[in-house]
Amino acid sequence: MKKVKSTKSGLKVLNDRVLVLPEKETKAEGATPEVIEALESKKLVLAEAYEAYYFKRPQWGKVVSWGDRCRYDWRTNQKVYFPRDGWAKLNYQGTEYLIFSESQLNATEP
Repeated sequence: MKKVKSTKSGLKVLNDRVLVLPEKETKAEGATPEVIEALESKKLVLAEAYEAYYFKRPQWGKVVSWGDRCRYDWRTNQKVYFPRDGWAKLNYQGTEYLIFSESQLNATEP
C-alpha cells in the first residue's frame, strides 16, 4: 500500500480519487457588465444548466491530495487538465475542491 502524503487542506482522499483545486472561473465573452454584476450579486439567478453560458468553468487545476489506490505518481501542486463536467464538488473550510476518479483526468503538465 502506498503512503499518502498529508496535505495543507487536511483532507485525505480515498481509493483512486484525486482532489483538485480548480483555477478560478472566467467571465463569459459577450455578457454585459450589468448582467455579470447582477449574477455576482445574486440579483439574477440562473438555472445551473445555463450557468455554463455565462461563466466558463475551469479545466485546469492543481492536485491537492490523492488516494492510496492511484496508479499514477502524483505530486502536490501538479497541474492537471480535466473535463468540464462529471466531477464532485466539495466545499471545505471555505474553499471549493473537485474530486475526480484518477481515470477522469486527461492530461498533466510535467
